[in-house]
Amino acid sequence: MSKICLSCGFENDNDGKKCSNCGAEFNSNQKGNSKPINTSFRDYIFIMSLIMPILGIIIYFVMKPADDKLAILAVKGTIVGAVIYSIVGVLFLVGVF
Repeated sequence: MSKICLSCGFENDNDGKKCSNCGAEFNSNQKGNSKPINTSFRDYIFIMSLIMPILGIIIYFVMKPADDKLAILAVKGTIVGAVIYSIVGVLFLVGVF
């Protein structure tokens, strides 16, 4: 039975305790063809595009009582950041990157 390395994704033909490609040790409860969890960079872009506007709104309300100019600057930065993240996200989705 072959094992797929959770570190590099290499399919090992042997039943050893280490990956023959990268040398990483197999987990003792790993069974057979366990697939590694693959979180792509695209997922991080979409997460950031959700977090950035929320963070900007929070900064706006925190800065508003102290300095209106800084609060407005935070909102502008948030809008620009959200637009950039959205554009890059769409480009990843289409497959440009």
